[in-house]
Amino acid sequence: MRGSRPASAAGGPVCDRCAVETTAHLAALDRAGRAFPAMAEAAGWRAEVPSCPGWRLDDLTRHLGNVHAGPNGSCASG
Repeated sequence: MRGSRPASAAGGPVCDRCAVETTAHLAALDRAGRAFPAMAEAAGWRAEVPSCPGWRLDDLTRHLGNVHAGPNGSCASG
């Protein structure tokens, strides 16, 4: 049911939009977000992204920022 906050097996709230344990999800986004800039600097912002034909790393960076901004904010704010 939308708006409810069931507890996960770990005891944390579950985001009703994304059906994942909120604390674990935000922690994973935080870890990935912190690791991404160093990886991007090492690869070069104009490096091609093999799994996304026609995209460069700066394209992927913009995409990831837009994709995660909505769910991250929604889960964090309840």
